[in-house]
Order: sequence, then structure tokens, then C-alpha cells
Amino acid sequence: MSKVVIQGNASGTGNFTIAAPNSNTDRTFNLPDAAGTVLTSASNADFPSGSVVNIAISEITASSTRATATSFADDIVFANYTPVRTTSTIYIIGNASMSSYGGYYLYVKWVVNGSDYLSTGTTPICTYLDYSGTGGNNEHKGYPIHTKIDNTTGADITCKVQGRVSGSTLYINRSVNASQSGAPASIMYIEVA
Repeated sequence: MSKVVIQGNASGTGNFTIAAPNSNTDRTFNLPDAAGTVLTSASNADFPSGSVVNIAISEITASSTRATATSFADDIVFANYTPVRTTSTIYIIGNASMSSYGGYYLYVKWVVNGSDYLSTGTTPICTYLDYSGTGGNNEHKGYPIHTKIDNTTGADITCKVQGRVSGSTLYINRSVNASQSGAPASIMYIEVA
């Protein structure tokens, strides 16, 4: 018959108590047949590399418009993400929908921590560029992002979407004539040890 052995640490002086819950039901806690460390909610720093330590989602369902949107502006601003750990990798997966009307170019870009996503030197490269054609519409197309940030300080991560049109109005989370709603703008932060 195998045994459960509780072994103290000769260098430590603290007492560790195993306390029973306030319950009238008998329960069995099965130990895994493997060596290792039991992790608790207070020990996320012990999670091995590659473990998912947190997932957070920010969603914006409201639609809006911006007239004469010929320059970039913060059209969608997601909730900031605060990393659980000071050293981890944050994977960012998101989508936003925008549209324009009347044969104008539509430019859409993501801005992560103040920097344009996909940029070269000082010249930003728009993540997406659409042309609606003569008199046509860019009907609430989706503009996704898939990227990652190596977190070294634990500082908040900010994500937003900026759009501009070569003329006319920018439509956010909706079609031009409002007959259809676009998919809600959403972003998922996945923090990996």
C-alpha cells in the first residue's frame, strides 16, 4: 500500500496548516501519479513557460459615424489590458468593421501601445486599404489584427483602431445605409508565461 508522507523543511520555521472546509460531505482529493508542484491561485509566477496565465476580452458594440474623416483619429478604443505578470508574452487577436461610401479610399490601421501596427521607420503602413469604386460602398468589412507583444515591465497595453477616408464619411461598426450592423469590434488578449 502506498503512503502519503508530509515532510517538513529543515531550514524553514513557519507552520503550514491543512484546513478542512466547512462541509458535511465526504470528499476525496486524488494526488496525480507524477512529480511536480501543486499550483495555487497565489502562485501564478510558478507557471511553466508556455502556460496561459490570463485571457481578457474587450468588446465595443455601438456603431457610429465620423463626417469628413480625411485624417486618422481614434475611432475605436478598447479597454486597456494589465498583464498579470511582469515578464510574459501578450498575444493580441482582434477585429473591427468599418465602411465608406462614394468611391473613396478607406484606410484602416491598428495602433498598439502608441505605435502603428505594421510600420516601417517613420512612415506608417495602413494595415488595410479598400477602394469602394465609383459610387460604390465598402460595406462594413472586417479588419483583423494578429500580433504579439513581449511584456517586460507589466505596464498596461493599449489598443485602438484608426480610420480615414480620402473623402466623405467613415462608418464604424455598421454599413453605410445602416441597414446592416457590422460585427462588434472586439479584441482578445492572451497572456502566456
